[in-house]
Amino acid sequence: MRLIKNNGDNLIINKKVDQPVIYFFILFITFCFAISGSVESSRVVYVYHIKANVLYVTTLICILFVLGSFFKRPLFDKITLGLFYGAILSLIPIVYAEITSSYWGNYFPLLISLTSYYICMKSTLDFTNKIFKIVCLISVIISIQVIMTELHYFSNLSFGNFSNIAVKGFMNLPIGSSNLIAAYLLPLLIFIITFKRNRLTIIISGLILYALVLCRSKNALSLVVLFLFFIVVKKIYKFVVSDKSVDRKTKLYIIVFLTAVLGCIFIFVLQFLGVIVSDLQFTTYNTSYTNPYLSFIDKITSGRLLILENELLRFSQHIFLGNGFGYVLGQSKSHNWIIELLVQRGIIGFIIYIYCIVKVFKRGIQFYKLDTFIRAGINLLFIIFIQGLFEVTIFTTGIEFLTWSISGFIIARSSFLDKSGE
Repeated sequence: MRLIKNNGDNLIINKKVDQPVIYFFILFITFCFAISGSVESSRVVYVYHIKANVLYVTTLICILFVLGSFFKRPLFDKITLGLFYGAILSLIPIVYAEITSSYWGNYFPLLISLTSYYICMKSTLDFTNKIFKIVCLISVIISIQVIMTELHYFSNLSFGNFSNIAVKGFMNLPIGSSNLIAAYLLPLLIFIITFKRNRLTIIISGLILYALVLCRSKNALSLVVLFLFFIVVKKIYKFVVSDKSVDRKTKLYIIVFLTAVLGCIFIFVLQFLGVIVSDLQFTTYNTSYTNPYLSFIDKITSGRLLILENELLRFSQHIFLGNGFGYVLGQSKSHNWIIELLVQRGIIGFIIYIYCIVKVFKRGIQFYKLDTFIRAGINLLFIIFIQGLFEVTIFTTGIEFLTWSISGFIIARSSFLDKSGE
């Protein structure tokens, strides 16, 4: 065991597993298998699951670990205080909000984000490989659940099944439905391939990619294509630029030619995805806009332009503290975390949340090139926030847990590297 001392704080590197890692594992496994009775009655889940009140179970787990963490080492940083103030201010709209139904259910993710960050940022052990193994395990579990659901629905795994977009409505797991499942799998995939690349991670990545296709999420699939396209372009351009046997003028011609070829390939792949996932062709949605440009935007966003317009109107009603977390049954959300944040928490809550995010990224960027865990964590968060621009993913309980747990581990890892002199 190696003990590093710095200003009275002890950092321990050994094979023990500390509380934040246990918390991360237990809660993630809970989300993968536990499902409330009310949710089960509204959607059919084919894979193995356990009936439980997820709200109560999650609350109990959080309370136990928060108490254990607090009494062991009571420590608060600016991000913890920011999340705490954000949670407190978000209670105010319930006094004046016109809609208060489902308020506490939508408010609960704020508490999860606060507790998850607070617990994980206090980790003092070398947790990086343990978190990586947990992420791999969870990714495999979710991917297998997706494949088993597809197999149950079609009784086979056929390439011809991909064009059946109706199955999205039946792709239900304890952790969520099709688009939300993809919102977990893609960030976890990015984390895995950033942290380590070997035979095992290649196999796991292939399994995740197949599950992503089965989810039929146009947002996730488009981001996968963009990500792969970026990697290929980066490697090709790096090779061409570094080749000293070719003169500068020839390099320019090669780069222009490769850009044109890769652009055509990119367009072809998107068209191919449009065949596989039929709603990418946007032929079934009828927009209410007469303006051709607005009509096109509304079609490619599956009618979300009108929703955005309505949500911005709601934001204008309570600019500073927002409208809170009340939603009537069936009410559509903005599918954009920035708009949703402004609508729910107002400008003040928006500034607090952005402040916390910036603090995490700013701290992690210092060690981005030096540490694989921080690089993987930052990439995971980046993908989550990119996906959240087009999907209702951020501010759900599971995604908030993942976002702020990894954020806490990034801060803990950064502090560890600071104190170890790296």
